[in-house]
Amino acid sequence: YDMAEDIIRCLKELGVERTCVYGVSQGGMIAQVLAIKYPQLVEKLVICSSACRENEVLKKVIGRWIELASAGDVVGFNHQSFMDVYSPAFLEGVKDMLPQLEQMGTEEDCKRLLVELNACIGLDIYDQLENIDCPVLVMGDEQDKVLGIEGTYEIAEALGCDSYVYNGYSHAVYDEAPDIKNRVKQFLD
Repeated sequence: YDMAEDIIRCLKELGVERTCVYGVSQGGMIAQVLAIKYPQLVEKLVICSSACRENEVLKKVIGRWIELASAGDVVGFNHQSFMDVYSPAFLEGVKDMLPQLEQMGTEEDCKRLLVELNACIGLDIYDQLENIDCPVLVMGDEQDKVLGIEGTYEIAEALGCDSYVYNGYSHAVYDEAPDIKNRVKQFLD
């Protein structure tokens, strides 16, 4: 909720009165809150690899990430998050870079990350989805190991909106699916 309010403050400062919003993962949660609390602001909404409430997959994976970040285990956190977020095919393509990427970050970064991770725990805006009154596109991947695909189906069903489900890209379908940018552009156009 606080992150949604931060975005509202920025948009007001910029003079933006109406906009299209594309939210991915936790950004999708924030985008839903924006569309619920500020329906006059959101012209169209795209939600990808997200959820509207906590589920068992989210609790397990985010819980593990919280443990690693709480311990300040930068390498362990990065390794686990890469394994959870990206598809095996993508990871195979970047396997030579992974050891270097896993070293990136600090214990301070872990502390900041804990704020974001803990914000996902206990989220439940399902009963408020009916307040979203703009066109919505919901996308996800059957192999999402971070939030599961259930959230994608749940949001699409609750809103009766357009949806598209991929298979084989995992949580990072937003980075991996070659046609996703065109799909989003077509919806927003």
